[in-house]
Amino acid sequence: MAKDVGTDLKDRVGLVEIRRPPNNFFDNALIAAIGDAFDAFDRDAGCRAIVLAAEGKAFCAGADFANRPATGAASETGKRCGSFARKSRS
Repeated sequence: MAKDVGTDLKDRVGLVEIRRPPNNFFDNALIAAIGDAFDAFDRDAGCRAIVLAAEGKAFCAGADFANRPATGAASETGKRCGSFARKSRS
């Protein structure tokens, strides 16, 4: 797991915590790490719910896509974002 995302499982509740205080800016790597954490909890039969939280004064104060990958890789990131969004609704 990336150093920017922490996970914990307690009482059947998975915690995914963004650790980029104080502003927790999103980028492609962070989105992928959050998606990986959700996927891991999805495979864990002991996890019944997932809480997404963040350290610092803001949950997320914006995004940094200045170093965004080439179009093909960006499309893959878009797929990961869609997967992440579907998991968060189910």
